[in-house]
Amino acid sequence: MYRFSLQTVLNHRKHKEEALQKELSAKNAQLLTAREELARLQSLKMDNLSALQQKQRDGASVSDIVLYDGYIRQISGNLRDQSHRITKLMREFSEKRRELIEAVKQRKILDRLKEKEWAAYKRRLERKEQILMNEIAVSGFNRKKALHKLPS
Repeated sequence: MYRFSLQTVLNHRKHKEEALQKELSAKNAQLLTAREELARLQSLKMDNLSALQQKQRDGASVSDIVLYDGYIRQISGNLRDQSHRITKLMREFSEKRRELIEAVKQRKILDRLKEKEWAAYKRRLERKEQILMNEIAVSGFNRKKALHKLPS
């Protein structure tokens, strides 16, 4: 019976690859959420800038304008923070993708080795089977020959 000598290592590498795929998927979800939050903040800033401009046209009080200005500055700070977070998440995503690619390569190396060993094992079995068949054929031929030589 064929047993791949490095099956335990192959199983470990498959498990590691699956774990990395899950981590990459989680990073991708985090990145998507962060981008959505960035878009929300950008929209919020634009809405408040428009509202501030409208208030200025309508002749709003200085205190209203100061409130809007402070809020818009806060949103701008949040936008910068969110942009930095996205940059960090993109680096982490790229690193996880690189790790996954490396893990896939390592697993494929073992998969190819397993296939080669399986093919070599099958060839050895086929060779043994052919030798056995040849021996049976020779034995049968010798038996027939011996039967024909017997005096009747």
